[in-house]
Amino acid sequence: MISKPLQRLLKNREALQVLMFSGIGAIFSLLSNRLLTEVATPSELGKLYLLLNLTLWIIIPTSSSYLYIVHNWPVAIKNNLTHWFLKRIIYALFIQSWLSIIICWILYHFQLFEVSSVKIALCVCLMAIFQALFQTFYSIPTSERRRVLAGILDWMNTFGRPLFLSLGVLFAGESSLNALLNAQTIHSLSAGVLASSFFYLLLKQRKASHSGKTGFELLSFNSYKNFFLPTFFTTIIAQAAASAERWGLAQHSDTSSTAIFVQAIGLSLAVAGVINSILMGYFYPIITQSAAESVDSPLKSAWKPVIQFLKLSVFFYIIMALFGFLFSRILTPLLFGAKFLNVESILPITLLGTAVMGLTQTITIPIYTARDALSPNVAKTISLSVYLTLLLLTPKHLATPINYAWIYTGSQFLFLLLVSLSFRMHAKAASRI
Repeated sequence: MISKPLQRLLKNREALQVLMFSGIGAIFSLLSNRLLTEVATPSELGKLYLLLNLTLWIIIPTSSSYLYIVHNWPVAIKNNLTHWFLKRIIYALFIQSWLSIIICWILYHFQLFEVSSVKIALCVCLMAIFQALFQTFYSIPTSERRRVLAGILDWMNTFGRPLFLSLGVLFAGESSLNALLNAQTIHSLSAGVLASSFFYLLLKQRKASHSGKTGFELLSFNSYKNFFLPTFFTTIIAQAAASAERWGLAQHSDTSSTAIFVQAIGLSLAVAGVINSILMGYFYPIITQSAAESVDSPLKSAWKPVIQFLKLSVFFYIIMALFGFLFSRILTPLLFGAKFLNVESILPITLLGTAVMGLTQTITIPIYTARDALSPNVAKTISLSVYLTLLLLTPKHLATPINYAWIYTGSQFLFLLLVSLSFRMHAKAASRI
């Protein structure tokens, strides 16, 4: 069941490019994170994570537009609407930038959420603006199957941040919030500029004119609304859950607990990210391009690559979960500095939860391909609501990283169950067409 799709994947030149970039990214991600946990203290790193969480709240409008851009960029290419599409993106980014400035001014003026100085407010504002740029243009090289450009952006997203943070601490000569914040701001600015530059290179190759009305309906405001609204509410609840994790641990315990938990989740996401970038990087543009061939039945049109994608995802994520339980004790001292060795107790749990999450995200792809953005987001909202409720109801004396990790993993299993039911419904509908 697995061997044939895997053999085809390994024989494909594009797939090998994706594998190379993902493999190099994974190695350097582990090395840069190992350096970061060696030079940075958990308490100061935990404070930075709180500010990063605040930044993600600010850019929720951009995060919620991600799916609309990813799924409709191939439509814009096919119908020669890329320049028209870009104007809408620029307009949205302009609004997002002003929104970031206003929110950061309010946070500083009222001294809210650790934004206690002009320096912190300015850094948070810049991080928000350039992170929004990066999120907007990050996936477009992948959707165009430009493997080298996509691989470089993936590197910036995986090992770029810990590397920048490590160099910032080493350059400053101390593990302080100021040093970490400077480094993070530079990283966000660099990532945003790089993603925008790559997008500009791709756009230069597209025609600026369009004749006829084909494609406008799929790129209309109603299409945007159908993708944006479900994602918007899901993103809000996701951010609320992330805030409950980070700020809850910081208040009930200390910022060191926040850093330990985020590091465990971060490493788990990095491992899942390698699997995701290999499989998504190869299959996703094939699926979206196949789906674009049929407006009436996009899932049926892309069914063959979807099935191959699902089979390989199940295989790799099971391996990931087993790996965590078998080898986390051996690997923890190798992957983390001495100040972060407490990660060992929660790493197998977060690896299991993240593997389940990765598999669930895989199953959402054919659902989105069927142009159903509502079902996955309803499922995610329900599971995140349960997660958030359990975090808020956890007594103070039980608010520990290991308990939070078990709650996180349980919510991912709930998400998987709900999304699987939705996929089954769409698969049956596609078979009847």
